[in-house]
Amino acid sequence: MQDYHRDSPKRSSIGRSKRKKVRDKARKGRRVFLFFLAIPLLAAIFIFWTYEQFRHSPFFRVKAVQVEGCARVPSQEVLNSLQLDPNANILLLDLSALSARVRSNPWIQEASICRRLPHTLLVEVLERRPAGILVADNPYLISGDGVILAPLQGHDELDLPLIRLATPGRGLQVGDLVQIGPFQSGSTIWRDLSQTLNGSGAKVREICQAKDGSLSVHLGGGMPSLRLRPESAEEQLARLREVLMRVDPDLGSLEYIDLRFSGKVILKPMGRGGEGIGKG
Repeated sequence: MQDYHRDSPKRSSIGRSKRKKVRDKARKGRRVFLFFLAIPLLAAIFIFWTYEQFRHSPFFRVKAVQVEGCARVPSQEVLNSLQLDPNANILLLDLSALSARVRSNPWIQEASICRRLPHTLLVEVLERRPAGILVADNPYLISGDGVILAPLQGHDELDLPLIRLATPGRGLQVGDLVQIGPFQSGSTIWRDLSQTLNGSGAKVREICQAKDGSLSVHLGGGMPSLRLRPESAEEQLARLREVLMRVDPDLGSLEYIDLRFSGKVILKPMGRGGEGIGKG
């Protein structure tokens, strides 16, 4: 009797051939997959190896640091503030972090650092200047942007205005930022006063802050005092310049000039009432 369920030799041979092709195709697919998997792995190994070569290469080691712009701050003090590792690689330095270290000195307002390959760093600094003497628990030199620079020493002979705040500062330290009175955020009073008084012979001798926050600026040379708000100082002093050019008053005969009221400049003569000039 013939077994119809048994494969014929020809059919069995065809089946074996198909299965072999499937196995060969699967092996080829695995080899291709492993090949493409190995490419990024080898690339990563190569990149890491190259990075390590650069990182440890003496060719890119920092060998010189040039400091420019220092007048008051010693260059060596700037170098020390960088805290560079002796084997520091110039390509791997965080220049922003280094700049922040330099600016930690209150006398330094700005610091820019750039690379000069292969092994030199250039540090350019912009120093602050004292703009006044802050009268607090101790007198301090203070910059125009309100940074306390240093305690006033007994031997310092500086022709700077006194700054008196409504609330005397207590517990202030070098490097603190004062943000009230003429130093409040956005105030341009130092720049604008300089522009307004240029050529007048007057000089700021003292700035006092009242309890309401307004400022009285006392001038030398027989000039009247100025009363203004610390905010929008630019607009107030521009208004004053316009009136001075238009009216040309005898400043020596005035007690004060009040700029606190919008659209007005009040000229107060000695011993008499004030006269408002302007709109409003």
